[in-house]
Amino acid sequence: MKYPNSVCAFLISICLLLGFTACDSGASSETSSGPPAFVLSWGSSGATAGHFNAPAGIAVDSSGYVYVADSGNNVIQIFDSNGTFESNIGTFGGGSSVDGKFNAPQGMAFDGSGNIYVADANNSRVQKFALGATAFSYTYSSKFGSPGTGALQFNGGPTGIAIDDATGYLWVVDKGNSRVQIWYLNGAVWTQFTTVGYYQAVIDPGAAGNYQYNQPWGIAIAGTHAYLPDTNHYRMIRIQLSNATPNLVWGVNGTADGDLGAPMGVAVDSSGHVYVVEYSNNRIQEFSSSGEFITKWGTSGTGDGEFSGPMGIAIDDTNGFIYIADTGNNRIQKFKK
Repeated sequence: MKYPNSVCAFLISICLLLGFTACDSGASSETSSGPPAFVLSWGSSGATAGHFNAPAGIAVDSSGYVYVADSGNNVIQIFDSNGTFESNIGTFGGGSSVDGKFNAPQGMAFDGSGNIYVADANNSRVQKFALGATAFSYTYSSKFGSPGTGALQFNGGPTGIAIDDATGYLWVVDKGNSRVQIWYLNGAVWTQFTTVGYYQAVIDPGAAGNYQYNQPWGIAIAGTHAYLPDTNHYRMIRIQLSNATPNLVWGVNGTADGDLGAPMGVAVDSSGHVYVVEYSNNRIQEFSSSGEFITKWGTSGTGDGEFSGPMGIAIDDTNGFIYIADTGNNRIQKFKK
């Protein structure tokens, strides 16, 4: 129910007096300017520069260049904002002993020095590449992880990766083990700080305080929180960074506004809005940081602004662009906020 403005003001004052941090007036407190506008797309199926085989992760560096984890071609491709190919990182290499090569790379993240971290999924590790003196001059630096279910191991890949700039900790989604591992660089040694989650076979996703995961994929960090698409539970989970404790869940399986169909990629803009890529619903939804639905765009198809099993998302806040890895269509789509 929507109330008159005078009633809303009264209710908000009561909420503040009682110490509540949120008060529901029957409508979202966030305003929407509508879905982003399609700008352009690039890429098609293939194995040469500018072509893709199931692009998965996507990231934007501080200069606005777009990095695409071309998972089927086992390479990171680098483009300018208009889709012009610039360079690449890596090639195929299976096994943990092959440094600087990939087997189905997924998520990526940058640290404050411009170094890039890549979730090398089928090699069950994360690799760090150091940025040299010139643009795109990346060299292999270090790695951590191995196959397995124990501490310091990944099962079914690491997939999403994000960096908490305040602490320097790397948050890595361990998809097959249904958990998030938090790592830090201690001298020259990568060390696991803690883990969050773990899968629980029988669970009620709507139960209060229930934050067990079922094969999450992406992750994003903004402000004091991490945001995790809990893919096979069809919901989003918000996690407090300071103590690695989940404190909010939203979404159920479905196609209505606010429902989620296999959420995978996630990104947060400078306003704190959370953008969620839905693999099975072929759309992107925008939410407030507290899970209120704001807007959406996309449907199944091959046309402009249509998707086929999208996975990754990256936001260039400086220029107002949103990039989507349209995985099944083997292309990148660019939108303007």
